[in-house]
Amino acid sequence: MRNPKNMGIIQIDVTNVCPHTCSNCTRFCGHHKKPFFMDMETFKQAVDSLDGFDGVVGVIGGEPTVHPRFEEIAEYLHDRRTPGVVIKNSRYPIRDMQWHIVRHLGGTWGGATAWRRALVFDQRWLLPAL
Repeated sequence: MRNPKNMGIIQIDVTNVCPHTCSNCTRFCGHHKKPFFMDMETFKQAVDSLDGFDGVVGVIGGEPTVHPRFEEIAEYLHDRRTPGVVIKNSRYPIRDMQWHIVRHLGGTWGGATAWRRALVFDQRWLLPAL
């Protein structure tokens, strides 16, 4: 196992709640009997502990956007990891992800390259204004 400081991406798990119950979910999200939502203080500690880490830091979960404090989470992560970067339309849902990837990230229908780039969320792949 690699040391976390040698990773390129670190994800902070903020919830196990998901509106779906996919049978092939490797994390069993949407199948848990008791929902988990990371409290804001723990999230702040997690983000702050990554000061000096040069890789990408993101949030993961079942579906992080259903966290009751998601806006605070997104703002704190943005303020601590990407200060001064303006993000447009980041709180609007993407109704058709494949179309979005093709249009905004230079992919092709079913193309693996665009899908890999979409999974890595850093300053190079911020959502452009529609």
